[in-house]
Amino acid sequence: MDNLTHSLAGLAIAKLASRSQTSKSAESRLGAGWHRWIVFVSILANNFPDIDLVYSTTSKLDYLVHHRGHTHTFVFVLPIIMMCLMLSWIWTKKAKWNLKVPEWQFLAALSLVGGMTHLALDSTNNYGIHPFWPLENSWYYGDTIFILEPWLWIGLAVFCFHEQRTKLGRGIMLGIYALSLVVSLASHMVPWGLVVVLLIVGLSLFLIGYFLNPTRRIWPGFVLILTVYVGFWFCKREAQTLFKKHLMSQFPSLEVLDISIWPAPANPFCWTALGAMRKGHDYVAAKAIVGPLFQIGSQSNCNSSMDSGLASLDPINGADTEELKWIGSKSMNLEDLAHLKTECDFVSLMSFSRMPFWSEGWFGDLRYDHGKTAGFAVVDRSLSDSKTCPKFIPNWNPPRRDLF
Repeated sequence: MDNLTHSLAGLAIAKLASRSQTSKSAESRLGAGWHRWIVFVSILANNFPDIDLVYSTTSKLDYLVHHRGHTHTFVFVLPIIMMCLMLSWIWTKKAKWNLKVPEWQFLAALSLVGGMTHLALDSTNNYGIHPFWPLENSWYYGDTIFILEPWLWIGLAVFCFHEQRTKLGRGIMLGIYALSLVVSLASHMVPWGLVVVLLIVGLSLFLIGYFLNPTRRIWPGFVLILTVYVGFWFCKREAQTLFKKHLMSQFPSLEVLDISIWPAPANPFCWTALGAMRKGHDYVAAKAIVGPLFQIGSQSNCNSSMDSGLASLDPINGADTEELKWIGSKSMNLEDLAHLKTECDFVSLMSFSRMPFWSEGWFGDLRYDHGKTAGFAVVDRSLSDSKTCPKFIPNWNPPRRDLF
């Protein structure tokens, strides 16, 4: 997920933790500075796994093989705890605090929850994580939530709004709510009708909170967050089932290896789906837009990835339905891999790529192949040489090792 979501999650966790008896006791003894500090620690712990951006942005392939890598594992949660405790020790010396053992335990638990929450949020995307390294190096995909999800921004902002102690804090939460609406419109990925729904639901939940007991004002935001995850998960299951049914009908002689699917932002009724299939030396990838529960043919508000990108997918002769619209497919010969495996850029990409494609001019991952320019997961073969290869390639299990 984006770092705004991670930060809001950290703030929400800190606000909940501040209700505990340990935190209340510490604040009564140390003052308001204790509350500000646990908010800082929680937000930091919730963002710290993304420290891999420091060394993964040197090149396109470095980003692919290192982002959401070693720092997004259960093992790395321990360094997060140690780092937060070390910073807390430095701060206590400066603030002249004398923390008791339960308070140190509280900070350690807060850091643990922050690191685990980051992994949990990132696991819901189609990008993937491999949390069990070094014991197990496979990628795991949630395929449920788009990486920028306005519903989560609104839910977390509502959740935190009534817990803020200052007008500035409440103003920031309202600003995040407004930002979610602006970004939704400006991105052109969320139809205006759905933005109106975001507006109405958000305002309603802010208003409901005013009429609730102070101890229960977190419930509107919590219910929205829970509804988002349950709703998207349910629609994902429906979309996966629908897409696989059409995939097997359209390509009856091919074995389905994997299906990758992701929703449009804020819209659980609009999904982009990719299928990886194989028969002998033929590898075929197919792409479609799927709209479970609603008729996609008349659904002008299904703003999703309708282009075939640089992979130049071929048209599919199969008829579109009210629920599914084919974008295209690409057939590749696996005998090409004998040559491609000598190109270090391609080998690096295969340690990441779940839906690989290759052609005379390009190779990349179809999940992120949009438009007519090379995205972060597409490589120009004319520029590919040993100098562009990552200096260190982690031993992740290639998602499509079944092609070799």
